[in-house]
Amino acid sequence: MNFRTNKLILFITIFFSSPNYYLIRATELRSHDINNFTSKVSPAEKFTVFIFNSLPEEDSTLYVECASKDNYLGTQTLLPGQYFHFKFRVNLFRTTLFHCRYVTEGRQISHDVFNKGLGGSCETRDPEIGNKCVWLVVDDGFYLGNNFPPAPFRKVYDW
Repeated sequence: MNFRTNKLILFITIFFSSPNYYLIRATELRSHDINNFTSKVSPAEKFTVFIFNSLPEEDSTLYVECASKDNYLGTQTLLPGQYFHFKFRVNLFRTTLFHCRYVTEGRQISHDVFNKGLGGSCETRDPEIGNKCVWLVVDDGFYLGNNFPPAPFRKVYDW
């Protein structure tokens, strides 16, 4: 397959609860391409993961439950336009992994929101919060970027 068939530029309009609209440019990746992210994660490096509920109103509430091997972050209830975030530092062996389970009207899925492979896509080196992993949960899947909309995002997982 050629480059054009492997990657597809999408333009997605995302609502937040405010009247503002954000145009998000996203690059769709096939699910097995997830390991192609560059890995520049260093021990003790700071990361902040943001998860935005960008589902349309009819899907309304999104329940998100996140954990790592050592930390249970509880279940978060997010209405459309809401988000939550958590911070951490990468462990000495660079094996830090956080995963989340998402539940909304008739759908549920679990996947990693941070691991060594995904960490390279979050590189921002913000002096206050470290690197940003920004996840947008939309009707067709889960998009990852390293800044807030209208930054470029990549589709990483389907529902």
